[in-house]
Amino acid sequence: MTLDLLTVAEAAVHEQRGANTILKRIQHGILPAVRLPSGAYRIHKADLTGAPRGPIRLDGYPELLRTTQVALVLRVHHDTVRGWAARKLLPAITTVGGHHRIHRRTVEQLLNTTTAEVAS
Repeated sequence: MTLDLLTVAEAAVHEQRGANTILKRIQHGILPAVRLPSGAYRIHKADLTGAPRGPIRLDGYPELLRTTQVALVLRVHHDTVRGWAARKLLPAITTVGGHHRIHRRTVEQLLNTTTAEVAS
């Protein structure tokens, strides 16, 4: 399942602008973006094109996601997700074996909260 999330660099290529221009548009509230626990941004492709976008739902995923599944959705390395969980930046359940599981609703909430909504 692809969510069409773009990094700032990918959005810059898509828009034929510099990455700093994309960052400034995000920081000024012109371009909505998802802010990850690390502070990095992910931009929904629909927000770049101005297409209407409903809430993101991860219906094809289990209730509790592995760190690798979350990493694929957010387009980060799985060690990054583990670090967020270990530092309590991303709420997670720790299994008896020491593995982290992140609730699907937590990831959906992160994906559906953009910088534009936080600013208002």
